[in-house]
Amino acid sequence: MDPFNRKAGDLLVIRTFDDWPKNLFEVLVIYENCVTGCSITGHPKHE
Repeated sequence: MDPFNRKAGDLLVIRTFDDWPKNLFEVLVIYENCVTGCSITGHPKHE
């Protein structure tokens, strides 16, 4: 799969970095220089 050829409905894995936990992100709309969507898995309540 081409990592730069995304479409609406694709699920992305956002890897852990700094203080951000790993989560799944669903692509909703693709613009020229960014995407919008929503997190499928959120930040845990207690780490």
